[in-house]
Amino acid sequence: MRLDLPIPILAVLLLVGAGLAVSWIGYRRLRRVLPRRYRIGLLVLRATLLLLLGLLLLAPYHERQRPDPAAFRMVILVDASGSMRVRDIDGDRSRLELVREWLTATTDASPIQTLRNRFQTETYLVTDRSARYTGGDFGILPGATALGDALAEAAAGYGTQPLGAVLLISDGHSNTGRSPIEEAKRYAARGIPISCVGIGTPGVPADLALRVPDETIRTDRGRAAVINAIAVNTFDQPRQARIELRRGDLLIDSRTLTLEPGGVEQPLSFTVTPELAGTHVYRLLLNADPPDSIPETDIAHVAVEVGDPDTFNMLYLGAHLGWEYPFLRHTTRHGDQITLSAILRLAPDVYRGYGQAFEDEDHVAGFPDAFETYSRFDAVILDSRVITMLNDEALDAIQHFVAVRGGGLLCLGPFQGLDDPLYDLLPVADVRAERSAGRPYLTPDTEVIFPVRRAAALSAPPGPFLPSDSTHYVITEMKRGARSAMTLGTDETPVLAVQRYGSGRSAYLGIEQTWSWHLASQTDAERHRAFWSHLLAWLGSTGKPRLHLPFDGARLDIDQPARLTAEILGSDFLPAPEAEIRAGIRGPDDNLTERTFAPGGEAPGEFDDLYTPSLAGEYRVDVRVRLPDGETLEENAYFLAAPGGIEMQSVEKREDLLRDIARISGGAYRAYNRIEPGFTPAVADSVPLRIETVRWSESWFLLVLLAGTAAGEWYLRRRIGLV
Repeated sequence: MRLDLPIPILAVLLLVGAGLAVSWIGYRRLRRVLPRRYRIGLLVLRATLLLLLGLLLLAPYHERQRPDPAAFRMVILVDASGSMRVRDIDGDRSRLELVREWLTATTDASPIQTLRNRFQTETYLVTDRSARYTGGDFGILPGATALGDALAEAAAGYGTQPLGAVLLISDGHSNTGRSPIEEAKRYAARGIPISCVGIGTPGVPADLALRVPDETIRTDRGRAAVINAIAVNTFDQPRQARIELRRGDLLIDSRTLTLEPGGVEQPLSFTVTPELAGTHVYRLLLNADPPDSIPETDIAHVAVEVGDPDTFNMLYLGAHLGWEYPFLRHTTRHGDQITLSAILRLAPDVYRGYGQAFEDEDHVAGFPDAFETYSRFDAVILDSRVITMLNDEALDAIQHFVAVRGGGLLCLGPFQGLDDPLYDLLPVADVRAERSAGRPYLTPDTEVIFPVRRAAALSAPPGPFLPSDSTHYVITEMKRGARSAMTLGTDETPVLAVQRYGSGRSAYLGIEQTWSWHLASQTDAERHRAFWSHLLAWLGSTGKPRLHLPFDGARLDIDQPARLTAEILGSDFLPAPEAEIRAGIRGPDDNLTERTFAPGGEAPGEFDDLYTPSLAGEYRVDVRVRLPDGETLEENAYFLAAPGGIEMQSVEKREDLLRDIARISGGAYRAYNRIEPGFTPAVADSVPLRIETVRWSESWFLLVLLAGTAAGEWYLRRRIGLV
């Protein structure tokens, strides 16, 4: 302590002594009228006040040395790698959100802003390279963490002032590049300390997680499949969660569970029965309140690959007992792929059921009108004369069976055109009745239904025929999207047309004399079997979707570009390279991004877009396709974006590495929640110092003590009546 006397010290001592003497005289004068404790209190307060005033008159001060802020630069390295997205700050904030708040704050509440106000600072965002931070918002940067490289770049950086201190703000992950420990040793040799601030909570972050042991399940159409899942709670208390099973936006099932703490695995299962062949993606969602720190582990996708069954169940509805059904029954009876049942109207109000679905020659009440009855079959063979005998419930059930259930419908016989109640389902717009002259031959289309290798009997010349002088129906107009599967004669007039309708398939056959092939020759009998087995199997098999999104259910890495592909088929079920595809991508933050898919290079009808997800969580993609003929297709898909790569192999805070860097280099370590106001990183001893004079008279503590003493004396005097 030093003194900066405004007056001689003897004068100060005389003034203080005179004051003490006056106080003593006052004490003596009051001893007869006041109790002893009041007199002592007044004496002590007055003496303290005089001593404090005397101390102020002496003007004491001391000098302290601090690094000169103008003589060096301080580098602040902020970790912005993938591991900083872990949400373990105060239970619900990510590590990056905290450091972003520090960097963007403009008040002294931010430790970084405090350093900016006091020193010449340079701030860099760090992954496997360093990027100068100049202000504004920022997110996770691509790449792994290379703390050693960042320290080496800071030491070699150029500036008008020498490097005097480094502050490293990180969770301690360093996965690539130079060893940060070796760099800390080099800093120690140069006398430059590295102070570290640890971001995150020690230990593995507590989490509610959902995973599936099998990401792909296989089953047959109409057969139940079990989706197994495992829920895990690593918190130290039980947590309640709701597990939902969805397909797209449709809620299939849900369970509410109490998950035991400590990482106990809790299995659960859901049962689904897909009615359509193909790949179906189901979404498992874990919902908890409050949410946990790693949201991407709350979602799991399961792909259920549904194949067509080995045996197809067919239902034949006939208006009378003609020749077609008996021979069709005979043909299918000798195979193991087609199981045929039938309901025939034998007379007014007389119906009989045949086949496995009924007891043979069982009397039935009529044609079925319940969807549940039709859903037991894969396809329906419908005599067109039956249509007028069906009530509205039956017509609706058949339409639902084809469009939603994905069943097949084959209509044969006369066609009523627009007056037909099932007009919308059928692939033809108009037909014409004709009488065959001679014995015309039929030509099957080997690309649509009858592959030449498996249906060689149909393709062998001269081919199947129509009996002479028989009535048949040629198709004069097909609907958009329909295809011809068999033609008649040399003019290639269609007699069999097929199309996709909703989730199923429909066909119209304009001939009812295929049974005659069975009586012509052994070769024609084989043609009869090949024709019906391939046609019925095609009807019973769910067709390939015209809009296919292979990325549905995919898991993509955050901050890594991924190719989203759409496969488009036109109304003729051939690739549609001229389509226009737009997609709306909605991320976990509910922001919508509009994208345009461009034609891909691998195959016609493939379109793709290169998209880089930036947030962890589930993304929804709504795809809209416009075909050249004006037809539109729509479909949605979901994919999960999650941190990937080496950054997320272990996400716990690595405090030991940060402590070692600080200890070896001569710096200091602080946890993010243990930074005291005015925290200053350690500075190199070689930095020039600035001498500061600290006067006691400017100390708020001394001034408060002086005011408190004066107030205390006044209060005591008033209490005893001297004021």
